[in-house]
Formats: sequence, C-alpha cells, structure tokens
Amino acid sequence: MERSLPARVFLAIYEYFYFRTVERHSDVVVTLTEQDKQLWKKARRIDVIPDFSTMPINRLSDCTSKRVISVGRLEWEKGIGRLIQAWSIVCQRHLDWHLDIYGEGRMYHTLMALIKIYKARNLTIHTFTPNISQEYAKSSICAVTSYFEGFSLAILESLRHGVPCVAFDCPFGPRSIISDASCGFLVGNGDIRVFAERLCLLIENEQLRQDFSKAAIEQAKSFNVDVIMRQWKSLFESL
Repeated sequence: MERSLPARVFLAIYEYFYFRTVERHSDVVVTLTEQDKQLWKKARRIDVIPDFSTMPINRLSDCTSKRVISVGRLEWEKGIGRLIQAWSIVCQRHLDWHLDIYGEGRMYHTLMALIKIYKARNLTIHTFTPNISQEYAKSSICAVTSYFEGFSLAILESLRHGVPCVAFDCPFGPRSIISDASCGFLVGNGDIRVFAERLCLLIENEQLRQDFSKAAIEQAKSFNVDVIMRQWKSLFESL
C-alpha cells in the first residue's frame, strides 16, 4: 500500500527535524552505509560502520537445488508484491523451480490475493522458522525486492551461506553489500522485468551460480563480527 500525500509530507518534515536535531547534539554520527552517510550533511563527524550477522552456519549451499528464497516481514516496505509479480514471469519459463518466502506480517492476505491475480505458480509463503540457516543452505538464489533497506541482514546472511542474491538497488542497503555481477545482481529499483530476467539468468546457468557463490562467501567475510568490532573499537578510542 502506497503512503498518502499527507503521510509523505509529514514523514519528510519529521525526518528533516530529526536529522537536524541529532546533528546538533552528536559528537559523531555512525551510519550503516556510505549512501545514507550523505543524509547527514551538517554533522560534525560521520563514520560508516556496517552491521554484521552472528547466525551460526552449519552448511553452505551448493547452489544446485531448484529453489529461490526470500526472507523478510510481510510488510509494504519489503516489496513482496513486486517479487510475486517478477516470479509470475519467471515461473512461466522455469516450471521446475520453486520460490519460498519466509515471513509474517499484515500483508499476508493481500499477498495471497496477488499470487492469484498474477497467476504465480510454484510459490509458497511460510511463517518464520527458528532455523532459517538450513533454508538458506537448501536454496540457490536469494531475492530481495524491498522499496528501501537500512542494511539488509537477509542479503548478508544469504551471501554467508554462499547463496547469490538478486536485489533491487533501493536506498540504501543492497549496494553496500552486493558487488554487482560478482556475487549477485543489483537491479534498478522497481524494474520488475529486468529483475525477472536476472533471476532467469542465474536459474539457467549453474556455473554462474557456482562462481557467484564463491564470490559471495568472500564478500561476506568483510562483514565478519571481528572486522566490524575492530571498527567500533577504533571509533571509541578516537573520541
């Protein structure tokens, strides 16, 4: 559901005063990405320290299963409706592949209706599972269709499991994690057809998935907890 004009105006005003208040009273502002660093134009000091995942990983994906995974709340901002629309294109070409969505939220019934409207086949919406790691390990591609992301642990977690990711290049998280055409694909925000084509490209090319998988594991190492903690330690020691 799109926000109304009054809601968007109120949010813009709120964000403006929020940013300016924080800037006036902070010695340092820490952002998750280089992109949202640009929002803090008047801060005295701005550092970028990304998030990390401590999810235990017992098994990596071999990227051979005919399965795409998506993980996230069933809320408007996660753009699951856009994923269903893209999948309706993919499933026409690849009837032997399946999309599994893990999440809970207010849009469940709306999304179930969209599945029927777009005639999307081989698609299941699951509730959250306590062992999402094993679901990543059983998948070959991760799909992220959010309208915006603060950082996106789902992307980081998929890369840590060796699962290449296709994501909309939304503000601001995906670009800070995915190296485009190396460990996944970044797609223009909202370009449903290109998103579907990128999924199909990975589905149709197992060697490409394998190459992306190796790159994903290496990319994820730069977000290891010890790497991020060293950045926080350095920040506090400099204050």
